[in-house]
Order: sequence, then structure tokens, then C-alpha cells
Amino acid sequence: MEKIEFIRQFNRSYTASLGVLGNTYLGTSRSLTEIRILYEIQQHSGCFAREIGKTLRLNEGYISRIIKKMEQLGFLIKEKSPQDGRSYHLYLTDQGEAQVDDLSRKAADQIRQLLEGISPQDQQRLVDAMRIIEDILNI
Repeated sequence: MEKIEFIRQFNRSYTASLGVLGNTYLGTSRSLTEIRILYEIQQHSGCFAREIGKTLRLNEGYISRIIKKMEQLGFLIKEKSPQDGRSYHLYLTDQGEAQVDDLSRKAADQIRQLLEGISPQDQQRLVDAMRIIEDILNI
């Protein structure tokens, strides 16, 4: 199999095995993109939507729609930037923090299940291979 096709096949198989392609993620009514945006806000409290867009490589319109939805659901709040009235700092509410924490636990459980039945040596080989991929692709 040629290199490009092998990488594409791996990506298809891996994303399918994690269940990230559907409209919902880890048994919630949220998509992976929605959860990832909440996660980024948790990790970088007070960030701007454009920063999240740059990190996740998503366009501003798409992020804006998701942020509006998450705000309506009570997961985040926006505070107008004193330096730029067109921009808003993003913060998770307690409900948003609880949602991200719960899904982080579920994601960790999913990976634990994926690793079940794999020897400790092969688990380490897997982690080492992932580090090599990150290094080579500069991600």
C-alpha cells in the first residue's frame, strides 16, 4: 500500500475506533468539536474565540455558532474585552466545568478500554510511536 493511502486508512480506522465521527461524543448530545471548544476554554480561561479557531483550525463563523449554543446551554459566559469591544473573553460556568470534567473522565476510560488486553510493552511502543508521529509532524 502506498504511503498516502496507508496514512489515510489509518486515520479512518483510528477515528472510527474512537467514535469521533458522529454528531455525539462519549454518550452525550454534544459533538467532539463542541466538547473540544469547551476543553480549550477550560485550559485557557479568558481566551478569545479567534485563539480557539487558530488552535483547532476552525473558521470563526463555525466557532461563533458553537459558542452561542454553549452559552445558551449555560456552559460558558462571554465578557466583553475592555481593550477591544468587538472581542469577548470566554469562561466556563460551573456547569461547563462539570461537563468537561465528566467527559475527560469518560475519554480516559475509553482509552483505558482501548489499552485493555495490550501488553505493557506494546502499550509503551504505542505511546512511543505516537510521540514519534507528533515529533515528525510537528504537532
